[in-house]
Amino acid sequence: MPVKIKKILIVLLSIAVVSVPLTGFAKDIVIKLGYPDPPANVYLDKIEQGALGTTHVGAVVFKRIVEKRTNGKIKVKLFPSMQLGGEAEMIQSIQEGTLEASYTSFSPMSNFVPEVLALNLPYLFKSTGIAYKVLEGPVGDELNSIVLKKMGIRILNYGHYGYKCFTNNKKPIRNIKDFKGIKLRVMERPDMVKLVESLGAHSTPMAWSELYTALQTGVVDGQDNPLSIIEGYKLWEVQKYIFADNHVLGLISFNINERLFQSLSPEYRNIIIDAAMLGNTAYRGAIDLGNTLIEDFLGTTGVEITYPSTADLKVIQDTAKKAVIPWVRSQVGDAWMDKVLKGVEEAEKQYYQ
Repeated sequence: MPVKIKKILIVLLSIAVVSVPLTGFAKDIVIKLGYPDPPANVYLDKIEQGALGTTHVGAVVFKRIVEKRTNGKIKVKLFPSMQLGGEAEMIQSIQEGTLEASYTSFSPMSNFVPEVLALNLPYLFKSTGIAYKVLEGPVGDELNSIVLKKMGIRILNYGHYGYKCFTNNKKPIRNIKDFKGIKLRVMERPDMVKLVESLGAHSTPMAWSELYTALQTGVVDGQDNPLSIIEGYKLWEVQKYIFADNHVLGLISFNINERLFQSLSPEYRNIIIDAAMLGNTAYRGAIDLGNTLIEDFLGTTGVEITYPSTADLKVIQDTAKKAVIPWVRSQVGDAWMDKVLKGVEEAEKQYYQ
């Protein structure tokens, strides 16, 4: 073969090799997804093993869609039951890049981003529909940007695990006077301490991992959590009374490390967004289904559930807000606090029109 032709062929072969899409040789991507709930089987009349409304449902849907639509180029490994640490630990791990994604309660994010505290105000959301309007509107968009800037974590969507209720072993609660003398475990946050103490109860900040034993041994008389948590983590075994006042809506968020997200091709990023949205839709359905089953189940356990009258609830709401809002303002600033309150007010008008 003439030397000139041989050189031309070598050049053409080199171009051909360079032109082969790199994705054909790229190493598969692995996304570790951590979340607090155990695996669960969901039926229309019951949910086995997990809480009655479980993040496991959303995680499974996310995994299936991502792996199918990327032809297995992105693998999703599921880590339920807090295998990778508590919720605050998982959030920190995503920030550090040692964990790719998580379904976690949103409130622990306030340890890193104080602005989140404004979404945990007592009696802020009258319904979950209003909460979603706020979180999927300008307020939520700005909050997502703040979290992204401060932590390098992209929030893809939100859900909830129900409204928090008070439980205890001493007596039924029907009004604000009944809180007196009750020792309540609270999350290790000043706003929750102020909420409980404003109602006349004694607050005991305590880690979640210590709660069941503390209730069992009488270190504390009660605690606050949504019915889904009370059922799923069997707190009904060590509590006699539930006061369904719905004081804080427990939010969750689907979080992903921003460096990982930006390293993906536009096509893969779109798949991740779609899969997270569809997974969240499935999760929302599971929690809403669970909420229709929980009270029936708890009724079989002997736990007594009481509901405040409209007048008694207003006294409790006004007292709690007066105690908590000024402190939250001092942490997040008036501008952000007013923006959140206005966003909720506007969402209420839109939602009930």
